[in-house]
Amino acid sequence: MANSTVVRRCATVVVITLLGALLVPLAGCSRDSGSDALFSDEDIATMSEFQRNILEDGVVTYAEYESAIIAERQCVQDAGFEVSEVMDIGAGQLGFTTEISTAGAADPDAAVTEAHRVIDACGEEYAKYVATAWAESQVITDPAERERLQAQFASCLKDAGLRVSADNDLETLLDAVQEVSPSDSSTFEAVTRCEHDASRLFAISVRGR
Repeated sequence: MANSTVVRRCATVVVITLLGALLVPLAGCSRDSGSDALFSDEDIATMSEFQRNILEDGVVTYAEYESAIIAERQCVQDAGFEVSEVMDIGAGQLGFTTEISTAGAADPDAAVTEAHRVIDACGEEYAKYVATAWAESQVITDPAERERLQAQFASCLKDAGLRVSADNDLETLLDAVQEVSPSDSSTFEAVTRCEHDASRLFAISVRGR
């Protein structure tokens, strides 16, 4: 039986055991390059009524954010997937895990693809934009605090065995993280702890699914 565990974070699904995860700066979570607007006109035109009602006043409260994640989880569960309870996944954000099984599937790859299609649809309907707005509100913006936290992140990664230095910018640090293989369990676990401790610098997203 093949399984993957997925976790909602920011505005998308993070596939941990099959595809790996990519860290990206939180401020760029859903923002178009060169634009100060969090959502594009197309985003606003296509977003669900459920999310538009939450976002229409320009403020996302914790209760509204939590309700969006709960609704998304219920959607995934109603689609027949086994899901965990909603949990704190760091950086002031919530998530849940979804178990995808390909047992008995004639085409396991097609089964996984279809599972992600259903899971993504639930996110699009209930939580994608609300979660993005909430994540954006949680990022540390104070320059001095960001500098302190980034230096702490670099030091942690260096202690974990990565070839980084305090002079590296955030993009370079994240590139170094991407080179760590889950098969190197001790380093992978140490780097994961570093990510958690510095999680308000960035959010987790998926690229190149």
